[in-house]
Amino acid sequence: MAFTEAERAAIFADVEEGGKDEAELKEAIQLIEDELDKGDPSSIQDAFELALSAHPAVILLWLKYLHWLDDSLRIPSQSVEVYERAALVNPMSSEIMQLALIAYERAGESPDRIEDMWEAAKNSIAEPDWGASLFTTYIFLLKRRVVQSGSEDFSIVPLLGPDV
Repeated sequence: MAFTEAERAAIFADVEEGGKDEAELKEAIQLIEDELDKGDPSSIQDAFELALSAHPAVILLWLKYLHWLDDSLRIPSQSVEVYERAALVNPMSSEIMQLALIAYERAGESPDRIEDMWEAAKNSIAEPDWGASLFTTYIFLLKRRVVQSGSEDFSIVPLLGPDV
């Protein structure tokens, strides 16, 4: 899960070359990679948290952390807390919002909490492709909610129409 060259380029695209922020960010990424290599979950979390406390606007750091939480740590309740912070810090990131909706569902969050995240997610749509992706995620989330409830009333999923 090391940072690829493309990810590094994206992270540093808006950082002044040779500046203090660049050096600190490089150190933070190196610490994360070192801890990932060692494999201690607590130390990995600490490294990500340290990096994000210093660089909260770097969306790719959040995404790497969130993917690590989901794929490696696999504690949905803990992931939800981080998704919540990521969404608050980066309210215009449709990718974070979409992943948060899925994480909330996976963690068994209440429909009200999911609806609150959905309202925030709708406001994050800046590009048509992300809008379509977010709406698709939400539609299938609603459909799963209906199926899991044992109901066949899909009226809460109006965008799907009668051929669910």
